[in-house]
Amino acid sequence: MASDYDCIPLTRELMNQLWPAFASIDAPFVDGGLLEAWLQEHYMMELVDKWAMSHAVLIGKHVIGYRIVSGHGKRAGYAHSHRTAVDGPYRLQGYARLLLENAQEVGAELGYIGITGLRHPGNDSSLQFLMHTGWKFAGEYINGNELWTLDF
Repeated sequence: MASDYDCIPLTRELMNQLWPAFASIDAPFVDGGLLEAWLQEHYMMELVDKWAMSHAVLIGKHVIGYRIVSGHGKRAGYAHSHRTAVDGPYRLQGYARLLLENAQEVGAELGYIGITGLRHPGNDSSLQFLMHTGWKFAGEYINGNELWTLDF
């Protein structure tokens, strides 16, 4: 990881400014059929505890990654990670783990017992990350995507 990064909580105002950068980071995954394309209203959607648990990583003013998490869990007591992405040149450098750790810390403070997340079955890089960071496949599918859980 670079020494000059900032991991910042996402506010509504910041999301409104930064969502085009998030969409740009998402583009290779969207183009590859691994993520659904999001419009501004998807990024801006109001969800329980979203503004407390969501973060972005910046180097200077350049967004290199983000994680959107809310209390809109797929299981009772769990928060849900709606989307996580790190820009290509910055992958495998610990930024995704940093974003996860921030979500875990805030989620635990808010009383959640874990996080759920969905994985497209063709997204091999996300599978490696999930397994390496302690997530468990829940044995369920939602709209063709695997449901994973991470207990705190």
